[in-house]
Amino acid sequence: MQAHRVRVTIPEDHKVTIDVPAEVPTGDAEVIVLSSASVGPPQPADTTFAARFRPNPALGPIIFHEDPTLPVSEEDWPSDLRP
Repeated sequence: MQAHRVRVTIPEDHKVTIDVPAEVPTGDAEVIVLSSASVGPPQPADTTFAARFRPNPALGPIIFHEDPTLPVSEEDWPSDLRP
């Protein structure tokens, strides 16, 4: 799967047209729209996505990263697995 990111401004008519590079194969594709505007009121801390999961004693706490492409900080590793 390939990803192609394009920043656009949504016009008043809410219609957006994009051009993709020639390397993107033809055929079915999925388009995802990410908006910086919040869709609803912020959720209280106890109902956030991470708070919905209970930690597993065997695996340790659940950690969510804003940018999963960055290296994981040493503090996020369980103490017995730290270098």
